This record gives sequence, structure tokens and C-alpha cells, in this order.
Amino acid sequence: MFGFFFGSIGLPGQQWLNWGFFLFIQIWAWPYWAFGGKEKTVLTVTVLSFKTRIVALSGLVLGIFVTYYFIDVLAPGSSYPLLDATVVASSILAQLLLGRKNIESWYLWLGPVNTLSIMLFFLAGAYTVMALYIAFFVHALFAIKNWSQSLNTIKK
Repeated sequence: MFGFFFGSIGLPGQQWLNWGFFLFIQIWAWPYWAFGGKEKTVLTVTVLSFKTRIVALSGLVLGIFVTYYFIDVLAPGSSYPLLDATVVASSILAQLLLGRKNIESWYLWLGPVNTLSIMLFFLAGAYTVMALYIAFFVHALFAIKNWSQSLNTIKK
């Protein structure tokens, strides 16, 4: 339903994200969470290496430009295409990292995804969805705290 809603308010990136990505990534991520740890146990929280962070951030920048290009070509005249593209690319990276249980995923959810989504949905007049993303922002704060504690427990 979100896909239809976002299409109707001129946010094609959000529409495509909801229709073409979120369902599939959930199906991909669940086995990792359930059986991706050592000896097929539950996956534990991890931190990306410096090199992997650089690769991920480079991919994010490339993803923003590619998404912006597709929005510009396939949906000219859409509302806030750069902001939309940034949220889409950040959401994809955050979800991929979340699927591998990397703590950096929550920093992406907190920053570029939720903060920019709040701004995007405010600008688009989607105040109920904006309120949902405020709740997601608060959730990300709690998740960072929880996963940080989990990391500290693992290190001991």
C-alpha cells in the first residue's frame, strides 16, 4: 500500500523501494539472522572493518547518483528527486547491513534514512508517514544502545 501512496504523492523512489526491494531483502536476511553465525547458530552483532566501511560509503554515494538518474529518467517531474534518491540508497545499504547484523546499519537508519525521511515526508505533506519515521528514529536510538551492549558482551 505504501508503494501506491508514494506514487500518488510524487515519490517514485519510495514507491520502487517498497515494491521492489523490501520484501525480497527480508526473505534474504532471515536465514542469516537465524543460521548465519558460527556452526549455523544465530548471527551475532558485528562491526564493519575500516575498508568495508569505505566500500559501503562509496557504494552509497554511487547508489544515490544511480537512483537519482533513474528517478530523473523514469519519473521526470517527481517531487524532491535528490532527497528521495538519498533515502532510497541509504535504505538499501542500511537494510543490507542489517541483514548481516552490522551495527553500522542503525547509524544509517538513524541518520540518512529516518532523519531525511522525516524531512522528505514533511515536505511532501505526508504527515502520518512522517510521524511513523519519527517513531523509527526513536527505535534506531534504542537499537544502537542495545546492539552496542551486545557488542560489549561479545568482547568480554
